Amino acid sequence: MADGVVVRVSTAIVDPEPFIARTAASPPVGAFVGTIEGGPMQEALETGAAVVGIGPIGERLTLSATDVWPVRGADVPRGALALLPFLGPIVAGLAALGVGLGDRALVSGRGLTARLAAVAMEQMTERTPARLAPPREGAAGGSGGAAEVDVLVDTTGDTAWWGHVLLQVGKEGRALLLIPPGPQIHSFDFLPRIHRGSLSLAVRRVPSRGDPSAAAALLSRMLADGALAPADVLGGITVGHAPAEGSPPLHRVPEGMGLAVQFDTTGDHA
Repeated sequence: MADGVVVRVSTAIVDPEPFIARTAASPPVGAFVGTIEGGPMQEALETGAAVVGIGPIGERLTLSATDVWPVRGADVPRGALALLPFLGPIVAGLAALGVGLGDRALVSGRGLTARLAAVAMEQMTERTPARLAPPREGAAGGSGGAAEVDVLVDTTGDTAWWGHVLLQVGKEGRALLLIPPGPQIHSFDFLPRIHRGSLSLAVRRVPSRGDPSAAAALLSRMLADGALAPADVLGGITVGHAPAEGSPPLHRVPEGMGLAVQFDTTGDHA
């Protein structure tokens, strides 16, 4: 990779929800915090610089410089910085839709991204959002419910579920659809609900860069005021090497949490 940078990862995080829900096998894409070990010299990406980014789960990654960015403005524990690529697109999407104080919100989904979106919405609107989740396989209906809302955030990436959950949004409301990274196609007819309901729509991939500065400020505030604690959203923590074969144990991560893989950065591994 001509413009590749080598990153030594200290903590990587994966949201299990979109990968467990998928029928086709797909290697999980995670968010990470790490240190630049080599590559073309670029401003803020010199050797030794602390960075966050997105990529496969691994201890040393060679990535495009566009997949990593420097850490700025976040006074938080180092491992928690790996949450920024999840918060960045959430914050960017909500800002694009003009979400603000007093908006009635609904967060649809049951994974780490949904949990972070719910906390972010409460911070931005000063109202606790309603929660809704699609039914589990073999079950009827969904869990939770909501009256008509101003803003919907959906993290399922499930086009069949979108047809149901968009009905919860009032006329001239707003919807943010958060979908996993990758080339997969999400085919959905937005005409009946989006166009006829005069809804504003934003779509963002998670994890991704989003708005790093706003995400860092929000994460710092969430941790400082106790709205979020890393232990509340990171489960199934693995220390050491990621599994040599197959995917991380995503099915064993508690609902609403992400899988965190922490690597030993005190020395090189054999």
